[in-house]
Amino acid sequence: MKKVIFSLSFLLLLTACGREEKDNQIAVLQTENAAYQEQISALEAENASLRDQLEERQDAGEEADPITSFFAAVECDGSTVSMNIVAGTQAEAWEAEARHLAEELKIQLPLQEDRDLIDAYLYAVEEQVERMDVIAVYPVSDVSIPNPDRLSTSGTMRGVLWAGSRSKLWQDAFTQLRFALPDCQDYTYLFDAGTAEQELAEALQ
Repeated sequence: MKKVIFSLSFLLLLTACGREEKDNQIAVLQTENAAYQEQISALEAENASLRDQLEERQDAGEEADPITSFFAAVECDGSTVSMNIVAGTQAEAWEAEARHLAEELKIQLPLQEDRDLIDAYLYAVEEQVERMDVIAVYPVSDVSIPNPDRLSTSGTMRGVLWAGSRSKLWQDAFTQLRFALPDCQDYTYLFDAGTAEQELAEALQ
């Protein structure tokens, strides 16, 4: 009888210990889960803050873009020659702005490997420009003959298409580099509307 009572007591003790250990494990898991939830909440808040900052910078960039504003107001006689001059001037403005911003960004990067990456990025844009010089004239040339022979079939409109594609590529490069500026720093544009107006007026004469 004593053996039976001892066995039952021992079994109850093991059961109690097992329950206590299980309760302890549950408590530990609940504590870890609560910590994870706090971390997730913090990351979500940080992500939301970064999205807001990016949207603010995008809005600021769109509002403060003097190049687009200037060329949107430029008037020309509608000839392909004039259109070519205006489009080419705009492309040159965006390229100069992108290269200037790249140098500004490199000044803020202490590691040579990062500065080299900026140079590599600009080189990639240059390669894209070369490809688009071929692709851009597809709509106005005979694509059944090889390049550059087909250029003789494209007419004067090809200059406008070339300049337009270059302008877009360099503007996109500028936008990407601007968002890469550390600490959300403001950027002062190199472009001067007064100088551009005078140079464009002389070129259009």
